[in-house]
Amino acid sequence: MARMRRFWAPMLVALLVAALLGPTGGAVTAIEPRLVTANLMVPAGAFVPVRATDGYQNAGTLLWTDTGGDFLASITFPVPIVTIRKITLYSLDTDAAGEACAALFRTRPTQGSEDTAAFGLCSTDDPGDPGVVSTAVANFRRVDTATQGAILQLFLSGAVGVRGVKVTYTYETPA
Repeated sequence: MARMRRFWAPMLVALLVAALLGPTGGAVTAIEPRLVTANLMVPAGAFVPVRATDGYQNAGTLLWTDTGGDFLASITFPVPIVTIRKITLYSLDTDAAGEACAALFRTRPTQGSEDTAAFGLCSTDDPGDPGVVSTAVANFRRVDTATQGAILQLFLSGAVGVRGVKVTYTYETPA
């Protein structure tokens, strides 16, 4: 009996240690962050006029102007650091002489400056509702919300409208 105990006691201890250390033998393994792609829709109702003299109508679902105007919307991301990948403009443009254009700016208030991330995304004379155009964002894409912000600006000329702007971005999460 004592002989059995001398055999099984160390064996049980070895099994317990192996179970506690797991398959890696106690080595620390790094967890790779996971890249997640998400979209944020900025509806027409989020845009405010740059000048009080801009003639427009904003029904929340459609920002419309007969004569043109400039409008701004701040973007609030649900995570602290994002990389903006693409913006998509949803417009109503049936005016051959007019167009709706969108631009994306990264603001740096602590440095008193801003960067143009995307510019020149303009509607075409598309009778469809909505007309859809998009562009990849190549410059100044990373926004750290602790010290930076993001602003969308619309430049409308003629009888055109905007339904919204979609911002596609990525962020990292722990695996």
